[in-house]
Formats: sequence, structure tokens, C-alpha cells
Amino acid sequence: MHMNPEIQNEYIWIGAPFGITNFQENHVWLSLWLILPFIYLSITTVFVMFGQWIGVLFKEITPPLKAYSTEISGSLLGVGLFAVFSYLNCSPIIWFIVELIAKVKINLNLQSRVPEAQG
Repeated sequence: MHMNPEIQNEYIWIGAPFGITNFQENHVWLSLWLILPFIYLSITTVFVMFGQWIGVLFKEITPPLKAYSTEISGSLLGVGLFAVFSYLNCSPIIWFIVELIAKVKINLNLQSRVPEAQG
């Protein structure tokens, strides 16, 4: 079954080719030159905030290269699993079940390594 749009009317647009317009009066409310930089800067801000946070966490692990290697390994594993699940046409429920199992296993492993708080 082919699900890609076949004609232009089936696509969902964020406005007309030149921005968000009033189609009846045919004048532009917001130009794409304002919309796209706003979207770009918003996404960049979120990534910078997470990058700063991850940088602090990397410094806490000795050596930092081990933390970075673990992050890259997890990323590659995620891309590989995504490719396998896509190739096998697995439903999203299978994806979430595998993710849940992995998260539970990781959390149990982390809890066994963390000493209990003294109080």
C-alpha cells in the first residue's frame, strides 16, 4: 500500500510559498524570512541548553572520553535498532516495548551500582 501524497493538495504546508498569508486578500502576514530564523534559533537554543548540561555530566565521569564513547555507542545502537525495526515493518508498540525493557534494565543496573544514601 502506497501512502505518499500524489498531488500537491495532499501536502500540509506551513503557509503559502512566501509565508503565512490571508488567501482572500492575498497579502503576507508573516514572511518566511521571519518564520524560518525563529524556528532555527528556537531549535538551536534547546540544543545548546542540552549540550551544556551534557558537558557538565561528562566532566563528572572519569575519564570524559568514556562518557562520550558511551553516548556515541548508544546513538549508533539506536540508529541500528531503528533500521532493523523499519526493515521488519514492526509496529510502534514493539518499538516502545523494546525501549521500555532497555530502560528498565539500565535503571536496575544503575541502581545496583549506586550506594545507598546514609541517613
